[in-house]
Amino acid sequence: MNAEVEEKPNTSKEVKINKIDLGKSIKSVIIVTFMSLSLFVLADMFFKIYTFGNYNIVNNTILFTMLFGVIIYSLILAIFKKSSIATVVSCVLILILNLVNQLKILYTGEPIYFSDIKFVGKVGDLLELATNNISFEFTIRLVAGFGVYIIILLIIIFFSCKYSLEIKSKKTRISIIIIDVILLFLLFFPNSYTKNFYLKIFFDTDNYADFNSYTTSATYYYRNNLINGMYGTYLNNIFVEPNNYDENKLNEILNSSVAENEKCGKPNIIIVFSESFWDVDQLEEIDFNTEITKNFNTLKGKGKFINLVSPTYGGMSENVAFELLTGGSMNYFPRGYIPIMSLYSRKNSENIPSLVKVLNNNGYYSKIVFGKDYYNSEKAFLKMGFDEYIELSENKNCKEITDDYCINTIIEELENKSKDTPLFYVLETIESHMPYSKNKYSDYDISITKSNLSNSMNDTLLAYSQGIYNSDKALGKLYEYINNYNEPTILLFLGDHLPYLYTSDYQNVINHLDYFNTNDELLNVYRKYNTQCLILSNYDIKIMNISEYSGVDVLLNSIVNKLDIKNEKYYEWLDTTKNILSASNRSISLDENGKIYSTNDITEKMKEIYNAKELMQYKFFIK
Repeated sequence: MNAEVEEKPNTSKEVKINKIDLGKSIKSVIIVTFMSLSLFVLADMFFKIYTFGNYNIVNNTILFTMLFGVIIYSLILAIFKKSSIATVVSCVLILILNLVNQLKILYTGEPIYFSDIKFVGKVGDLLELATNNISFEFTIRLVAGFGVYIIILLIIIFFSCKYSLEIKSKKTRISIIIIDVILLFLLFFPNSYTKNFYLKIFFDTDNYADFNSYTTSATYYYRNNLINGMYGTYLNNIFVEPNNYDENKLNEILNSSVAENEKCGKPNIIIVFSESFWDVDQLEEIDFNTEITKNFNTLKGKGKFINLVSPTYGGMSENVAFELLTGGSMNYFPRGYIPIMSLYSRKNSENIPSLVKVLNNNGYYSKIVFGKDYYNSEKAFLKMGFDEYIELSENKNCKEITDDYCINTIIEELENKSKDTPLFYVLETIESHMPYSKNKYSDYDISITKSNLSNSMNDTLLAYSQGIYNSDKALGKLYEYINNYNEPTILLFLGDHLPYLYTSDYQNVINHLDYFNTNDELLNVYRKYNTQCLILSNYDIKIMNISEYSGVDVLLNSIVNKLDIKNEKYYEWLDTTKNILSASNRSISLDENGKIYSTNDITEKMKEIYNAKELMQYKFFIK
């Protein structure tokens, strides 16, 4: 019996082919992975370079862009099976995203939002507007910029087609789609806990500093990138109903509130919102050749001096303005949130209550004037109820508009106002805004005669103090005019926040001043947020019973509640809260006697008011 001999096939060629295929597969996986991670990052890079001329990464703000890119790319890959097709579709999507974003910035000054998807049917109108009105210079820049962008995308598509992968398994594709949909759901339908977690992870909110605040939506996107900026805007406009929210119970509380009986007529109300104003003369280790805040300290004896607790340090002035004019509190918004820019972009935001509307409803004419509006806030303040908005444009002997020039606008307004209509006038000055370099002023009226600081710190402190000196002179000038004015007038003069006193070599002057560095850490935190305020008038008003400690959110309301006008129930109730919780921000709180607490460790009565204010704010500002 002959045994069968099994022929061994020649496998050398197959092995060679398999090695080639394996090598190509590994390259394909690497290429596809690179595509998913980089395509949307590329959209960020193009946005920053095209719009701002440079590209930078701030902390971990690129994480969401990469995660979102992987989810969208894998979703497209699962739908179309081939990575080459997924790359082409992704490239087209980010190209359209960048193009629409640049066109929107051109015509509205605002970047694109996720909510703009509702306008997708009007893209034709936008393109028609662009083709009819776009300038020649912008067209050249657009063609050049997007020409380079398209070449880069074509190179990416070429390599993607060369090393294409295909997912043939239907089960695998369905699994990928399900996972992506779940991830998108988790990211875009967060609750209060996951929302704060996302803000912490993707936006580094724990390390967010007020002085690094963005001032327009475009600069917010510059800080956080295009995709991440879109997501941050989306997150910040999601509000979750607080625990124990009961509208009927809130209405009962409001209806039981009683307005003050003590009234002081319907005077003109002038508010000078003085940029970074603070009494520098409190610094014992620094001596000047003259008193910096002479008028301010003199006028303390002629009106009511109040220690304020500001919600911010070094920046975000419009968050202070928001609290002052609406009675809302920044405690109940995400860290880094700017209501003037975000809250007032929401639907029906013109219905948010404000003391401006209260005064308007009682016959006042309201006007807000800026030395410089960094926050592009005209629409927001008009929604808040102001009849008139003005941003000044004339400079006087300084890189910023002087306080003296600003004060003259108030005097001119009072000179020309109708005698039958009381005036509500808000002025936000700019002269004392950072940076505080020695060349901020060409001439100095003051000098430092004693200091243990370095030369660069002295230069910074001197530039800041010259601005405060000028603000103080402007205050004296305005008070002298109002004191002789023939109509009842109240003047509210306040500093919005302490200055961000950094030298040119990035040393923080405040860290070297004894006043802010005592052995009492709670006192140190309080002093970081403590600014000063004066309430003055040219007639006898009963303001002395207003507490000398106040939060910004209840300050103006304390005055409005004393006017001979009809106030809203919400503001009548808000006025009662200051008798228990006189001031509060995220870090520190004060009781009615000025005792300092950590906001995380306030008394039960204070906590009750703190929580009630959150519920009321949700009812009136969000819901």
